[in-house]
Amino acid sequence: MVGKSLGSDSPINNARATIDALSKLRTLKDIAYLRGLKPFEIINHVEKQEV
Repeated sequence: MVGKSLGSDSPINNARATIDALSKLRTLKDIAYLRGLKPFEIINHVEKQEV
């Protein structure tokens, strides 16, 4: 994983920001649930847009 520091050069602050960002990651299943869809519906939608 690669990150970019904006502002603070403190290693502790960078570690905290990384942990915070990782804790906010969501799975496809989570996003589908929030949108009222099934995971395969999201995948099919994305595949259609890439064509």
